[in-house]
Amino acid sequence: MTPEWMVLCGSAVTAFFLSFIVGHFLIPKLRKIKMGQKILEIGPRWHKSKEGTPTMGGIMFIVGSLVSSLAFGLSYAIRGNDMTMLVIWGMMLLYGAIGFMDDYIKFVKKRNKGLSANQKLVMQFAVAGAFLFALYSISPDFARTAVRIPFTDTSIE
Repeated sequence: MTPEWMVLCGSAVTAFFLSFIVGHFLIPKLRKIKMGQKILEIGPRWHKSKEGTPTMGGIMFIVGSLVSSLAFGLSYAIRGNDMTMLVIWGMMLLYGAIGFMDDYIKFVKKRNKGLSANQKLVMQFAVAGAFLFALYSISPDFARTAVRIPFTDTSIE
């Protein structure tokens, strides 16, 4: 396994455990402050069991992923003077902001549906487009069509 793959695997495992630990403390706090989602009366009966499921739970994944990628990726980014990690962190935070807006509307504005599917989709496409543009601006090599075979040094053009 190449050193890059070892770093990626270590980062993924660390992010998983950090998210688990943050969630262990965050979910009870969100329940305590009644950050749960309200379920509409219409719809399937089994949906009622989801009532009170905490919103804003994505915070635990963002914290876990951000801390892990900072720990594993910062030295890599600094050593190689690479802006890729900054672009990835920015994309992650922007997607988190979309989730936050959706939950904010649900909780604070008392609108059960949050953002509409179209609003979320447009924002997600905008973030994805900005991400691709930023990666291409950093290095046109990101526009290559080669597919790397994981855990090998083989690429298919």
